[in-house]
Amino acid sequence: MKIYISVDMEGVAGINHWDETEASKPRDYEPFRRQMVNEVNAAINGARAAGAKQITVRDAHDTARNILPHELPKGVELIRGWSGHPAMMMEGLDESYDAVFLIAYHSPGSGDGNPLRHTMTVEKLVETKLNGNRASEFLLNTLYAASLGIPVVFVSGDKALTEESKELICDIHTVPTTRGVGNATYTRHPQDVLDDIEKTAEQALQKIGRPPSLPQSFLLELAFSNHSHAYKASYYPGAKLISETAVHLKADNIFDIHRALAFML
Repeated sequence: MKIYISVDMEGVAGINHWDETEASKPRDYEPFRRQMVNEVNAAINGARAAGAKQITVRDAHDTARNILPHELPKGVELIRGWSGHPAMMMEGLDESYDAVFLIAYHSPGSGDGNPLRHTMTVEKLVETKLNGNRASEFLLNTLYAASLGIPVVFVSGDKALTEESKELICDIHTVPTTRGVGNATYTRHPQDVLDDIEKTAEQALQKIGRPPSLPQSFLLELAFSNHSHAYKASYYPGAKLISETAVHLKADNIFDIHRALAFML
């Protein structure tokens, strides 16, 4: 069994402020970077207990240089940095994998489930919609995996995000780490979260389901915070400037959506 794990940071247990996500502020960042590593290692332990023989970890936060190779168990492949591939947070995923875990994911831009909520970028986008629905990184990446025939079977992150995941995949396994209220967070004890991730990750691989069905076409709606960003993005092939800060793009497949985001942002 071959498992792919994409790891973010804004959904780890206890995190509350942007300073805690930035390597340039080590006093705030380092404790939550360590929790990020611990949460992915708990998922690896659970996957191996379920029989996983090959595991790839994609560091998918900020610079993508948060996890050090020696911090993972032997035999695990780690993808660090950004090559420029449109898959971005899912780079390296292909049809050879059996299932995907998403660790430390978070609520989408304009949501209220996490003080650190965003979709792809904090600086440029206010809201991202896909086929009329608010789009999280979870949604975009789950649909990308589905386009390869691979199901996302486990997600951890803020409570609102884990609830959203169940609307798309009714039998997905989840571990909520924290709950956002305004700019505050109500967090579970980090060790309780680690215990639950390991146990639930193992359960998620006992019976692997099918990925969600993909729509026949996609409409991407981007609401930018600055009109100049929208103007520039509108020159991406097929994109249309709808208002001073809104750009729409129609596409036939989810890869084209990811490619557009990679170049427009």
